[in-house]
Amino acid sequence: MPRLLLKLALRGRLRSCRVPQVGFDLINRSGVGGNAQEVLLLASDIAFIGWSTAATAHAICIEVPPGDKSVENFNRKLCQDVGLADVEEDTIRFGSLSCGHTNMGLRAIAAGVSSECPLLSEGGKLSLTKLQNRDPAYAEAAQRGLRWKVIRHEVRSRFPKALDVIQAIGTA
Repeated sequence: MPRLLLKLALRGRLRSCRVPQVGFDLINRSGVGGNAQEVLLLASDIAFIGWSTAATAHAICIEVPPGDKSVENFNRKLCQDVGLADVEEDTIRFGSLSCGHTNMGLRAIAAGVSSECPLLSEGGKLSLTKLQNRDPAYAEAAQRGLRWKVIRHEVRSRFPKALDVIQAIGTA
């Protein structure tokens, strides 16, 4: 673990847990967030190769402060009418700094969005049932979410430059 993350963990500002309610963070990819086409292509690539939990070991996200809707609204705009899972009210509680495209692919699979991917789709939609039969570990990730290194929301206001460094490390 990089020293910065280790220091956060030692100070109680970083924990590891499974989290399903993650969207792109406002600073992810310099504020761009993600790309729907890349999300769906990555989901197809993973289906072709097979799920690897080890390949997501670098997943890092940050808590959204209580009552803050900025990350949720950002994701609602990114996901609207582009073939990704809709963002329902009060469903995004964390913003990804890394593994965001993989995470959004998992959300799309769980939501059964429109798709013609022969490895993931049935009847023109992503199918969790089809995936369960093909790659149970991938299906479990779509149902339960990734295991994330979760940064406490206070870090955003107290050490804002640290998030840029962490985001750069996480996508390297």
